[in-house]
Amino acid sequence: MRPSALIDHSLTKTIFEAVRPVMIAEENYRRTHGPGSEYPLDEYEFYLMRVGNRLATLLSHCEQLSHAIHFMSTFRQTEASTRSGVTRTKHLRYCIENYIVRTQTLYDLILKLVDAVFHLLNSDTQCRPVVWPLTSRIPCEISRIGWKIKGILLTFYSSPGN
Repeated sequence: MRPSALIDHSLTKTIFEAVRPVMIAEENYRRTHGPGSEYPLDEYEFYLMRVGNRLATLLSHCEQLSHAIHFMSTFRQTEASTRSGVTRTKHLRYCIENYIVRTQTLYDLILKLVDAVFHLLNSDTQCRPVVWPLTSRIPCEISRIGWKIKGILLTFYSSPGN
């Protein structure tokens, strides 16, 4: 799936549409109370902003991952790269290692998004794969966003091989 398809997904649109009024209210508050003032979020607004932030970060990394494939295939030997000792083989190795690191980062970001959607409030360092199976027992009462993610996760975990 391409990053543009993720941006057009109904879940992404639902989250960003829900976050937009909170961001506008925050901006208006800062205009009237000064740029350094902190907008007082209620719990639902905090939830929306946290989920929106996690999703935006995830989408940004998905786009970077798609760019990594492009960079892997577009090496050009220049005089500067020759002086630095960069060869096509070294460039390809660097790009492959970078891609592997980025896929692990995506996995971590997905765990953090799941944590935000189910409002588990785990520390970023405590978002681990053990969180996912537990979400099937958590009621999704805070918003319709939770129900959409829960459906995706339950479909994933109920399929063979997972």
